[in-house]
Amino acid sequence: EITPKEKESIFITNSEFFDLKKRSLLFYPHRRNGVWQAILKKHINTLIGKNNFTYLDKSVVSSIELKKALGKKCKITFIYLLAPTFTELLKRIIKRESSRKKGEKRLSKEDILKRFKEEIIDLKKSTELPYVYIVNDSIKRVRKILSKNLIESKLL
Repeated sequence: EITPKEKESIFITNSEFFDLKKRSLLFYPHRRNGVWQAILKKHINTLIGKNNFTYLDKSVVSSIELKKALGKKCKITFIYLLAPTFTELLKRIIKRESSRKKGEKRLSKEDILKRFKEEIIDLKKSTELPYVYIVNDSIKRVRKILSKNLIESKLL
């Protein structure tokens, strides 16, 4: 569930988004899963020269652009969480949609299939980056892997 703080800092209206885009404050604005997405340029600048763990939930395409933009200015490890099967991936997308609250916009069957196809395209494109692939078959197992120091776990 999204907390009120996350909602304030992550989700903005389309008009706010396009205002930021017009003022060139966004890095790689693009449409993904039917939603406009981008990273604030000021947040990217904070990654340079840092030796820390930063989580960005981004599409593969935006990760490729991020890698190009940062080049050797900072070391990045990309982690790709995979559903155990494509069937399970489709089930998860459908389940997320059916669990939306009354009144929230829901994706049509066509939109769900588009989203599924986007995930397959991402998986194919992911070979362009040095991803560490983790099968997301158990939240507990994935949390355990991700909570370890990345260097000690040899994911780098």
